[in-house]
Amino acid sequence: MKYSVFFFANGNTAVCTQDPNSAGGGEQVPELQESWLRVFAQHLESKIGVDIYNCDYYLPDGKTANIVLTDSGFTWRIK
Repeated sequence: MKYSVFFFANGNTAVCTQDPNSAGGGEQVPELQESWLRVFAQHLESKIGVDIYNCDYYLPDGKTANIVLTDSGFTWRIK
C-alpha cells in the first residue's frame, strides 16, 4: 500500500491511503498520524542536555511555537 503524508504549518500531519481509482485520493489513516512537531520534540528530549521546554520552534509559516507540559503529556502553543 502506498500512502500520502501531509505536513501542516501547525505541527500536525495527515496520512492517507493512495487510491488510484479515486479522484480525491484514499482514506485517512489516523493510527499512522503523529504530529511532526511532537516527534521532533521527543527526538530532542532523548538527547542528553536538551530541554525541549526551553526551545523556540520556528514553523514553516513564520510563526513560532513552544512546548507545553499538560496532564496528558506535552503539546505546543503557537505564538
